Amino acid sequence: MSFGTKASDSAITACLVGLATVPSVTRGIKRILVPTDFSEYSDMALRLAIDLAGPQGAKINLLHVLRSGDSNGQLQMMRKQIARFPDSKDIEIIPEIRQGKVYEEILNAEAEDNADLIIMSRHRESDSLLSLFRSITAKVRKNARSTVLVVGA
Repeated sequence: MSFGTKASDSAITACLVGLATVPSVTRGIKRILVPTDFSEYSDMALRLAIDLAGPQGAKINLLHVLRSGDSNGQLQMMRKQIARFPDSKDIEIIPEIRQGKVYEEILNAEAEDNADLIIMSRHRESDSLLSLFRSITAKVRKNARSTVLVVGA
């Protein structure tokens, strides 16, 4: 991995092999939703989305949800995150910022964008936010209409 994650190439390959049995993958993926919190685990999710989007010709919706506050600087952070993956230049990646409850906005984006697959991390860097983000991931997995692939530790 060129972006310094702890994941090994074999772990990513195992995820890709496992995805071959997911119905949305076998019928083709057109849209992938990747929620981001700008962590290294979100980078892992984006890396996997890029690897899947290329051969499928899929678009990626890179989503950041603010619970409150101003979005100044967030779009720039998303552009920097995308720039860490130079092989993504041939893939359409659409950055989007929403405000609200994180899991609700992820599910809203899934429905509005007709996402075939959600690839998200389950861990934030801060231990104080670990249980919060795990509950977000659990709510998305429980309520999503599409396949949800969770990466990270």
